Amino acid sequence: MQVNAEKPANTAKDRQRRRKRGKKVKVSKSMPSAVPPLSTGPIPISDAKYADLQSLCTSLHIPVDYHPFYDNLLHTGAAETANTDSISDCENEGVCAGDNSQA
Repeated sequence: MQVNAEKPANTAKDRQRRRKRGKKVKVSKSMPSAVPPLSTGPIPISDAKYADLQSLCTSLHIPVDYHPFYDNLLHTGAAETANTDSISDCENEGVCAGDNSQA
């Protein structure tokens, strides 16, 4: 093993670097104690992504035990589908959701 004679092994810079290790980081007083939530509810995924996930379920790349999770994911077309289904039920059956009167 060859030692460099020009530079001593234990320089002031090395000692300073070792002293910094293990020191606690000071938290700024302007840092909030609690971070506010970024959203108030689940964020819907795109219809294309939902369709891709459903195709993975159909091809059994996703185990059957997990299919209900993927079936119930909120996606951009879910709200439109729910509204369309309730309207078609009203037209077909003559009874709408929230309608207490008997037809």
